[in-house]
Amino acid sequence: MKTPTTDDPSPWGASISHARSGARTVLALAALLSISGLPAGAGQTVYSRSSPQRIDGKTVNVDQDLASYEPAPPLTGVLRIVGAGGTYMPSRCESLCDLWIQLFRAYHPSVQVQTAYYSTPSAPMALCEGTAQVGLMTREAMPSELYIFRNKVFKPMLVPVGGGSYTCDEGTPSVDIIVHRSNPLKQLTMPQLDAIYSKTRKRGYGEEIRTWGQLGLTGEWADKPIHVYGLQPPDGITNYIEQRILDGGEFREGILEQHAVGLGAPGQKKGMDAIAERVGEDPYGIGYGNRWNVTGTQEADAPVLPNIRVVALGESEKGPYSSGTFEDVASGVYPLSRVIYLAVNKTPGKPIDPLAKEFLRAVLSKEGQEAVARTVYLPLVSAKVRASLDKIE
Repeated sequence: MKTPTTDDPSPWGASISHARSGARTVLALAALLSISGLPAGAGQTVYSRSSPQRIDGKTVNVDQDLASYEPAPPLTGVLRIVGAGGTYMPSRCESLCDLWIQLFRAYHPSVQVQTAYYSTPSAPMALCEGTAQVGLMTREAMPSELYIFRNKVFKPMLVPVGGGSYTCDEGTPSVDIIVHRSNPLKQLTMPQLDAIYSKTRKRGYGEEIRTWGQLGLTGEWADKPIHVYGLQPPDGITNYIEQRILDGGEFREGILEQHAVGLGAPGQKKGMDAIAERVGEDPYGIGYGNRWNVTGTQEADAPVLPNIRVVALGESEKGPYSSGTFEDVASGVYPLSRVIYLAVNKTPGKPIDPLAKEFLRAVLSKEGQEAVARTVYLPLVSAKVRASLDKIE
């Protein structure tokens, strides 16, 4: 067996036995782990469904309306999965994908599954080049990642397959809107947030919001300017804010941008932590952050800041409003709950790759979502599962 090298003409190189012992070397996209020889037969599950202790200490139940996996007749072939993962140690999404693969191969033992866990940006690249049928993505696609498909007949289709975590740093956590603790603002709607952060106001709010009085605050707050904090684009979080809050619109000028450093570099603060610190120092500030800066969690090594608090959000003035409790994030009621995706190529008028489709059917089954519940991620509710299944038909 040939060892993959950086000049190997195939982005896959040769198959490498899937193992967890020892350090893993990733040679760009040539790093390949082959899932093979799992001791499972058709109709067996190869993982326990008992609820292990999640790192967040939460008890997570799977929606009982989800249907059990009804597999197609045993398939054969090679299924290649590329995307999010750790370079030197298994990441949380990587471990989840391995559980899905075990479930899938229990019913399709003749399918060879090859994985290259590298990074979310590697998923659209591999799909575009045709070297993978499935891309594992822990965030939405960036415009630059979609641009590479501009001359392709097929386009990447992102299928939600799990909810993001509640407060886990590396688990696509929900996003909170934060203000200084002295600020009396209780709640916001998504159109109001759009009018605060954007110049396009695609959600239809009647005017740009630049002062706290425009949000109903009175007295000394009425004429005070809103200091808007955010991350410096391009970044996965700013892309999410642009899509989810701005509805694809454009950010306004004058946002006080903090440098995004991903999971953090030695001696540097993570971008979201920097936003939280700035808002905690600024009574007129508003920003987006993570709950660990408010409550502290065992999953995130981040400062707890007593001078900030979370503002409740509603999709519209009719509500309901949610401050992002665990239950609301898990159910998807909270507007800024996030999801993780499996991406596949879709040609108009044609079905998706049959192995990719069957893998997605397993992932979106009750058993597939039970696997999600064993990790830091949150299983999808039945309505969202149905929506995802509709996408792949």
